[in-house]
Amino acid sequence: MLNLSQAGGGCTINLTVHFIDFIFCLVKEEIKTVYTALSNLIHHEDIEDFSSVILRTNDGITCIIETGYAYPNVTKKQRDIYYSIIFNNNYLTVQDEKITWIEDKLIKENNIITNTDKYYPIFIREVLNATIKEEKPKASLRDMYKAMKVIDAIYKSRRKRKVIDLI
Repeated sequence: MLNLSQAGGGCTINLTVHFIDFIFCLVKEEIKTVYTALSNLIHHEDIEDFSSVILRTNDGITCIIETGYAYPNVTKKQRDIYYSIIFNNNYLTVQDEKITWIEDKLIKENNIITNTDKYYPIFIREVLNATIKEEKPKASLRDMYKAMKVIDAIYKSRRKRKVIDLI
């Protein structure tokens, strides 16, 4: 996973892309600008092992995504996951196997499984079943194309060291 010719990129293409797809599910508008800071200072390999990305929509919605291959390999825990989403009168966070949703002063907390490896077999089964039944998949190639346009802009931002306009 750390070799550019084999992986095609690092944590941005492998991890960040999922959060970009998540943003498209939440925000029904296009991403207008992209800016990034990528580094390979942890493992010193061909690919980035840390990615910090700032995305902005036409309406000014701003999203910051940080991913990396940085978690120390000294515990059974595979990853450190934290994210928050703030909009209108809502605040959602996921951290340490817990999801917290605050909406107009009402607080809801639930446990959540953040080890996404457990979901891969379910996803594969659903995709294969939808294909066999000729049904529309939950995630299409069009969705992936949209996300990969943003990923390409992120890598372009790194090369040019500037904000990239997508619209």
